Amino acid sequence: MYCISQTHGNSDWADPIKISLAAPYTVMSMIEGISSLWTFRFPRGIGTHYSLACSRVNGEALIAGPGQPLHAGTKSGVFAIDSGGHLVSRTYHDGPLSPFVAFLGKDEEGRLLAHWSGEGPGARINVLSANHLQPVWIRDGFPWTGNGDFIDCDIEGDGREELLFSVGGLHHHVVCADLKTGEEIWRYDDRVTICWGRLAIADIDLDGDLEVVFGTEYGNPDGTSSIVVLSSDGGLKWRDDSIPGDAGSTPTMLADVNGDGLLEILKVEIDLCGRDGHTSSVLCLDAHGSRLYSTPFGGSSIAIADVDGDGSLEGVGLTSGRDGGNHVLSEMVCLDLSTGKRKWTRAVPRVYLSGDPVIASMGDDEGLDTLVTTGMPSGYGRIPGKEPWGSAYMFSPSGKLVWHQEFPDWAGDPLACDIDSDGFLEFMIPSYEGRICAWKTRAACSCDEFPKVNGGPARTGLVGS
Repeated sequence: MYCISQTHGNSDWADPIKISLAAPYTVMSMIEGISSLWTFRFPRGIGTHYSLACSRVNGEALIAGPGQPLHAGTKSGVFAIDSGGHLVSRTYHDGPLSPFVAFLGKDEEGRLLAHWSGEGPGARINVLSANHLQPVWIRDGFPWTGNGDFIDCDIEGDGREELLFSVGGLHHHVVCADLKTGEEIWRYDDRVTICWGRLAIADIDLDGDLEVVFGTEYGNPDGTSSIVVLSSDGGLKWRDDSIPGDAGSTPTMLADVNGDGLLEILKVEIDLCGRDGHTSSVLCLDAHGSRLYSTPFGGSSIAIADVDGDGSLEGVGLTSGRDGGNHVLSEMVCLDLSTGKRKWTRAVPRVYLSGDPVIASMGDDEGLDTLVTTGMPSGYGRIPGKEPWGSAYMFSPSGKLVWHQEFPDWAGDPLACDIDSDGFLEFMIPSYEGRICAWKTRAACSCDEFPKVNGGPARTGLVGS
């Protein structure tokens, strides 16, 4: 079932509330100017799920995120709120939603919002008008659910926008479809196993053709995973089938790490749920498939930027307590991506399921800061007998912990951009128990969108990339 409701004035809803002892609270802040902006509270029985997205719709910021039932009898839905933390509209769905939503399309007035809903024979893609969350097109008949993210682009160079997405479950594949109609253009289905997949797209080898890059999850007959590169028409350019861990559940990132003008592929391969006991690694492959390095990491995701202004790209991420994480050390890791070697590590109080970092100027120092979250969820992934918790950490370019926030449940992926058009950065963090919390900074910011998880089509997590 699918329906829409404008909910201003609904008694089940609460306007933005001030932070209380039962809500998230700041443990430590060494940055002047970071202040709580608002907290949006979901309706009773609904919790947030992992990620947020922000785009401009008719000149105003719209922030969207999926909400999941915390108990039977409530419906899931996509929630859209404005820059002041007030509900604009929501959808209603039977069954679960995927963890990601994505704003699509170049035309601000015709902007779209996409997400997955349902599972089994009821799984479907929903592409909505971002103006009022009414369906533009829906595709169903999938054998399970494609709980990954979406990318929009003019992949054929003909002025028509396409939509790229992955389908998980019994019959995995990657699809390119017409953005306006959902009509399938091509699919690739050779040993494609993807869960929480995040494709990336760019002309990585400068041949004038856009490449679609993604990883797979234990999809080969020998139990290994793959990194796959397709041409713009869906044909295979190359694939590396020798990845020991899960390369399908983590973002695919593209960046020129060695200054040769070509884009390298960065991928964290994880030991999903402790499958074989190895430590997760950051892999770097060149545009033609040669392995440049594999370096032990212990986390599940990094963000990429020249955080300290030295002319070299760094990869910054938090270790994890699961999936090949470092079970002894809880730490933030900064890698020199030109070599794969560690530049610094910093201990943090605790980690478990760690999210995708974002990088932006948020504090007082020159350079770029990194905001990352972790936690023990009350639902999916919880260790029996463990109480839920969440933590958010912000690190300066040199690795100093400058801001620390605690949550009553798993803290999802942060989002950062200028949501209120005042020229300064705001950031938001969803908490699994049913809140989206926003903070304002004094850091100048010219980027007013963060339309997809991990930012743009290269998935680097850098605000404005």
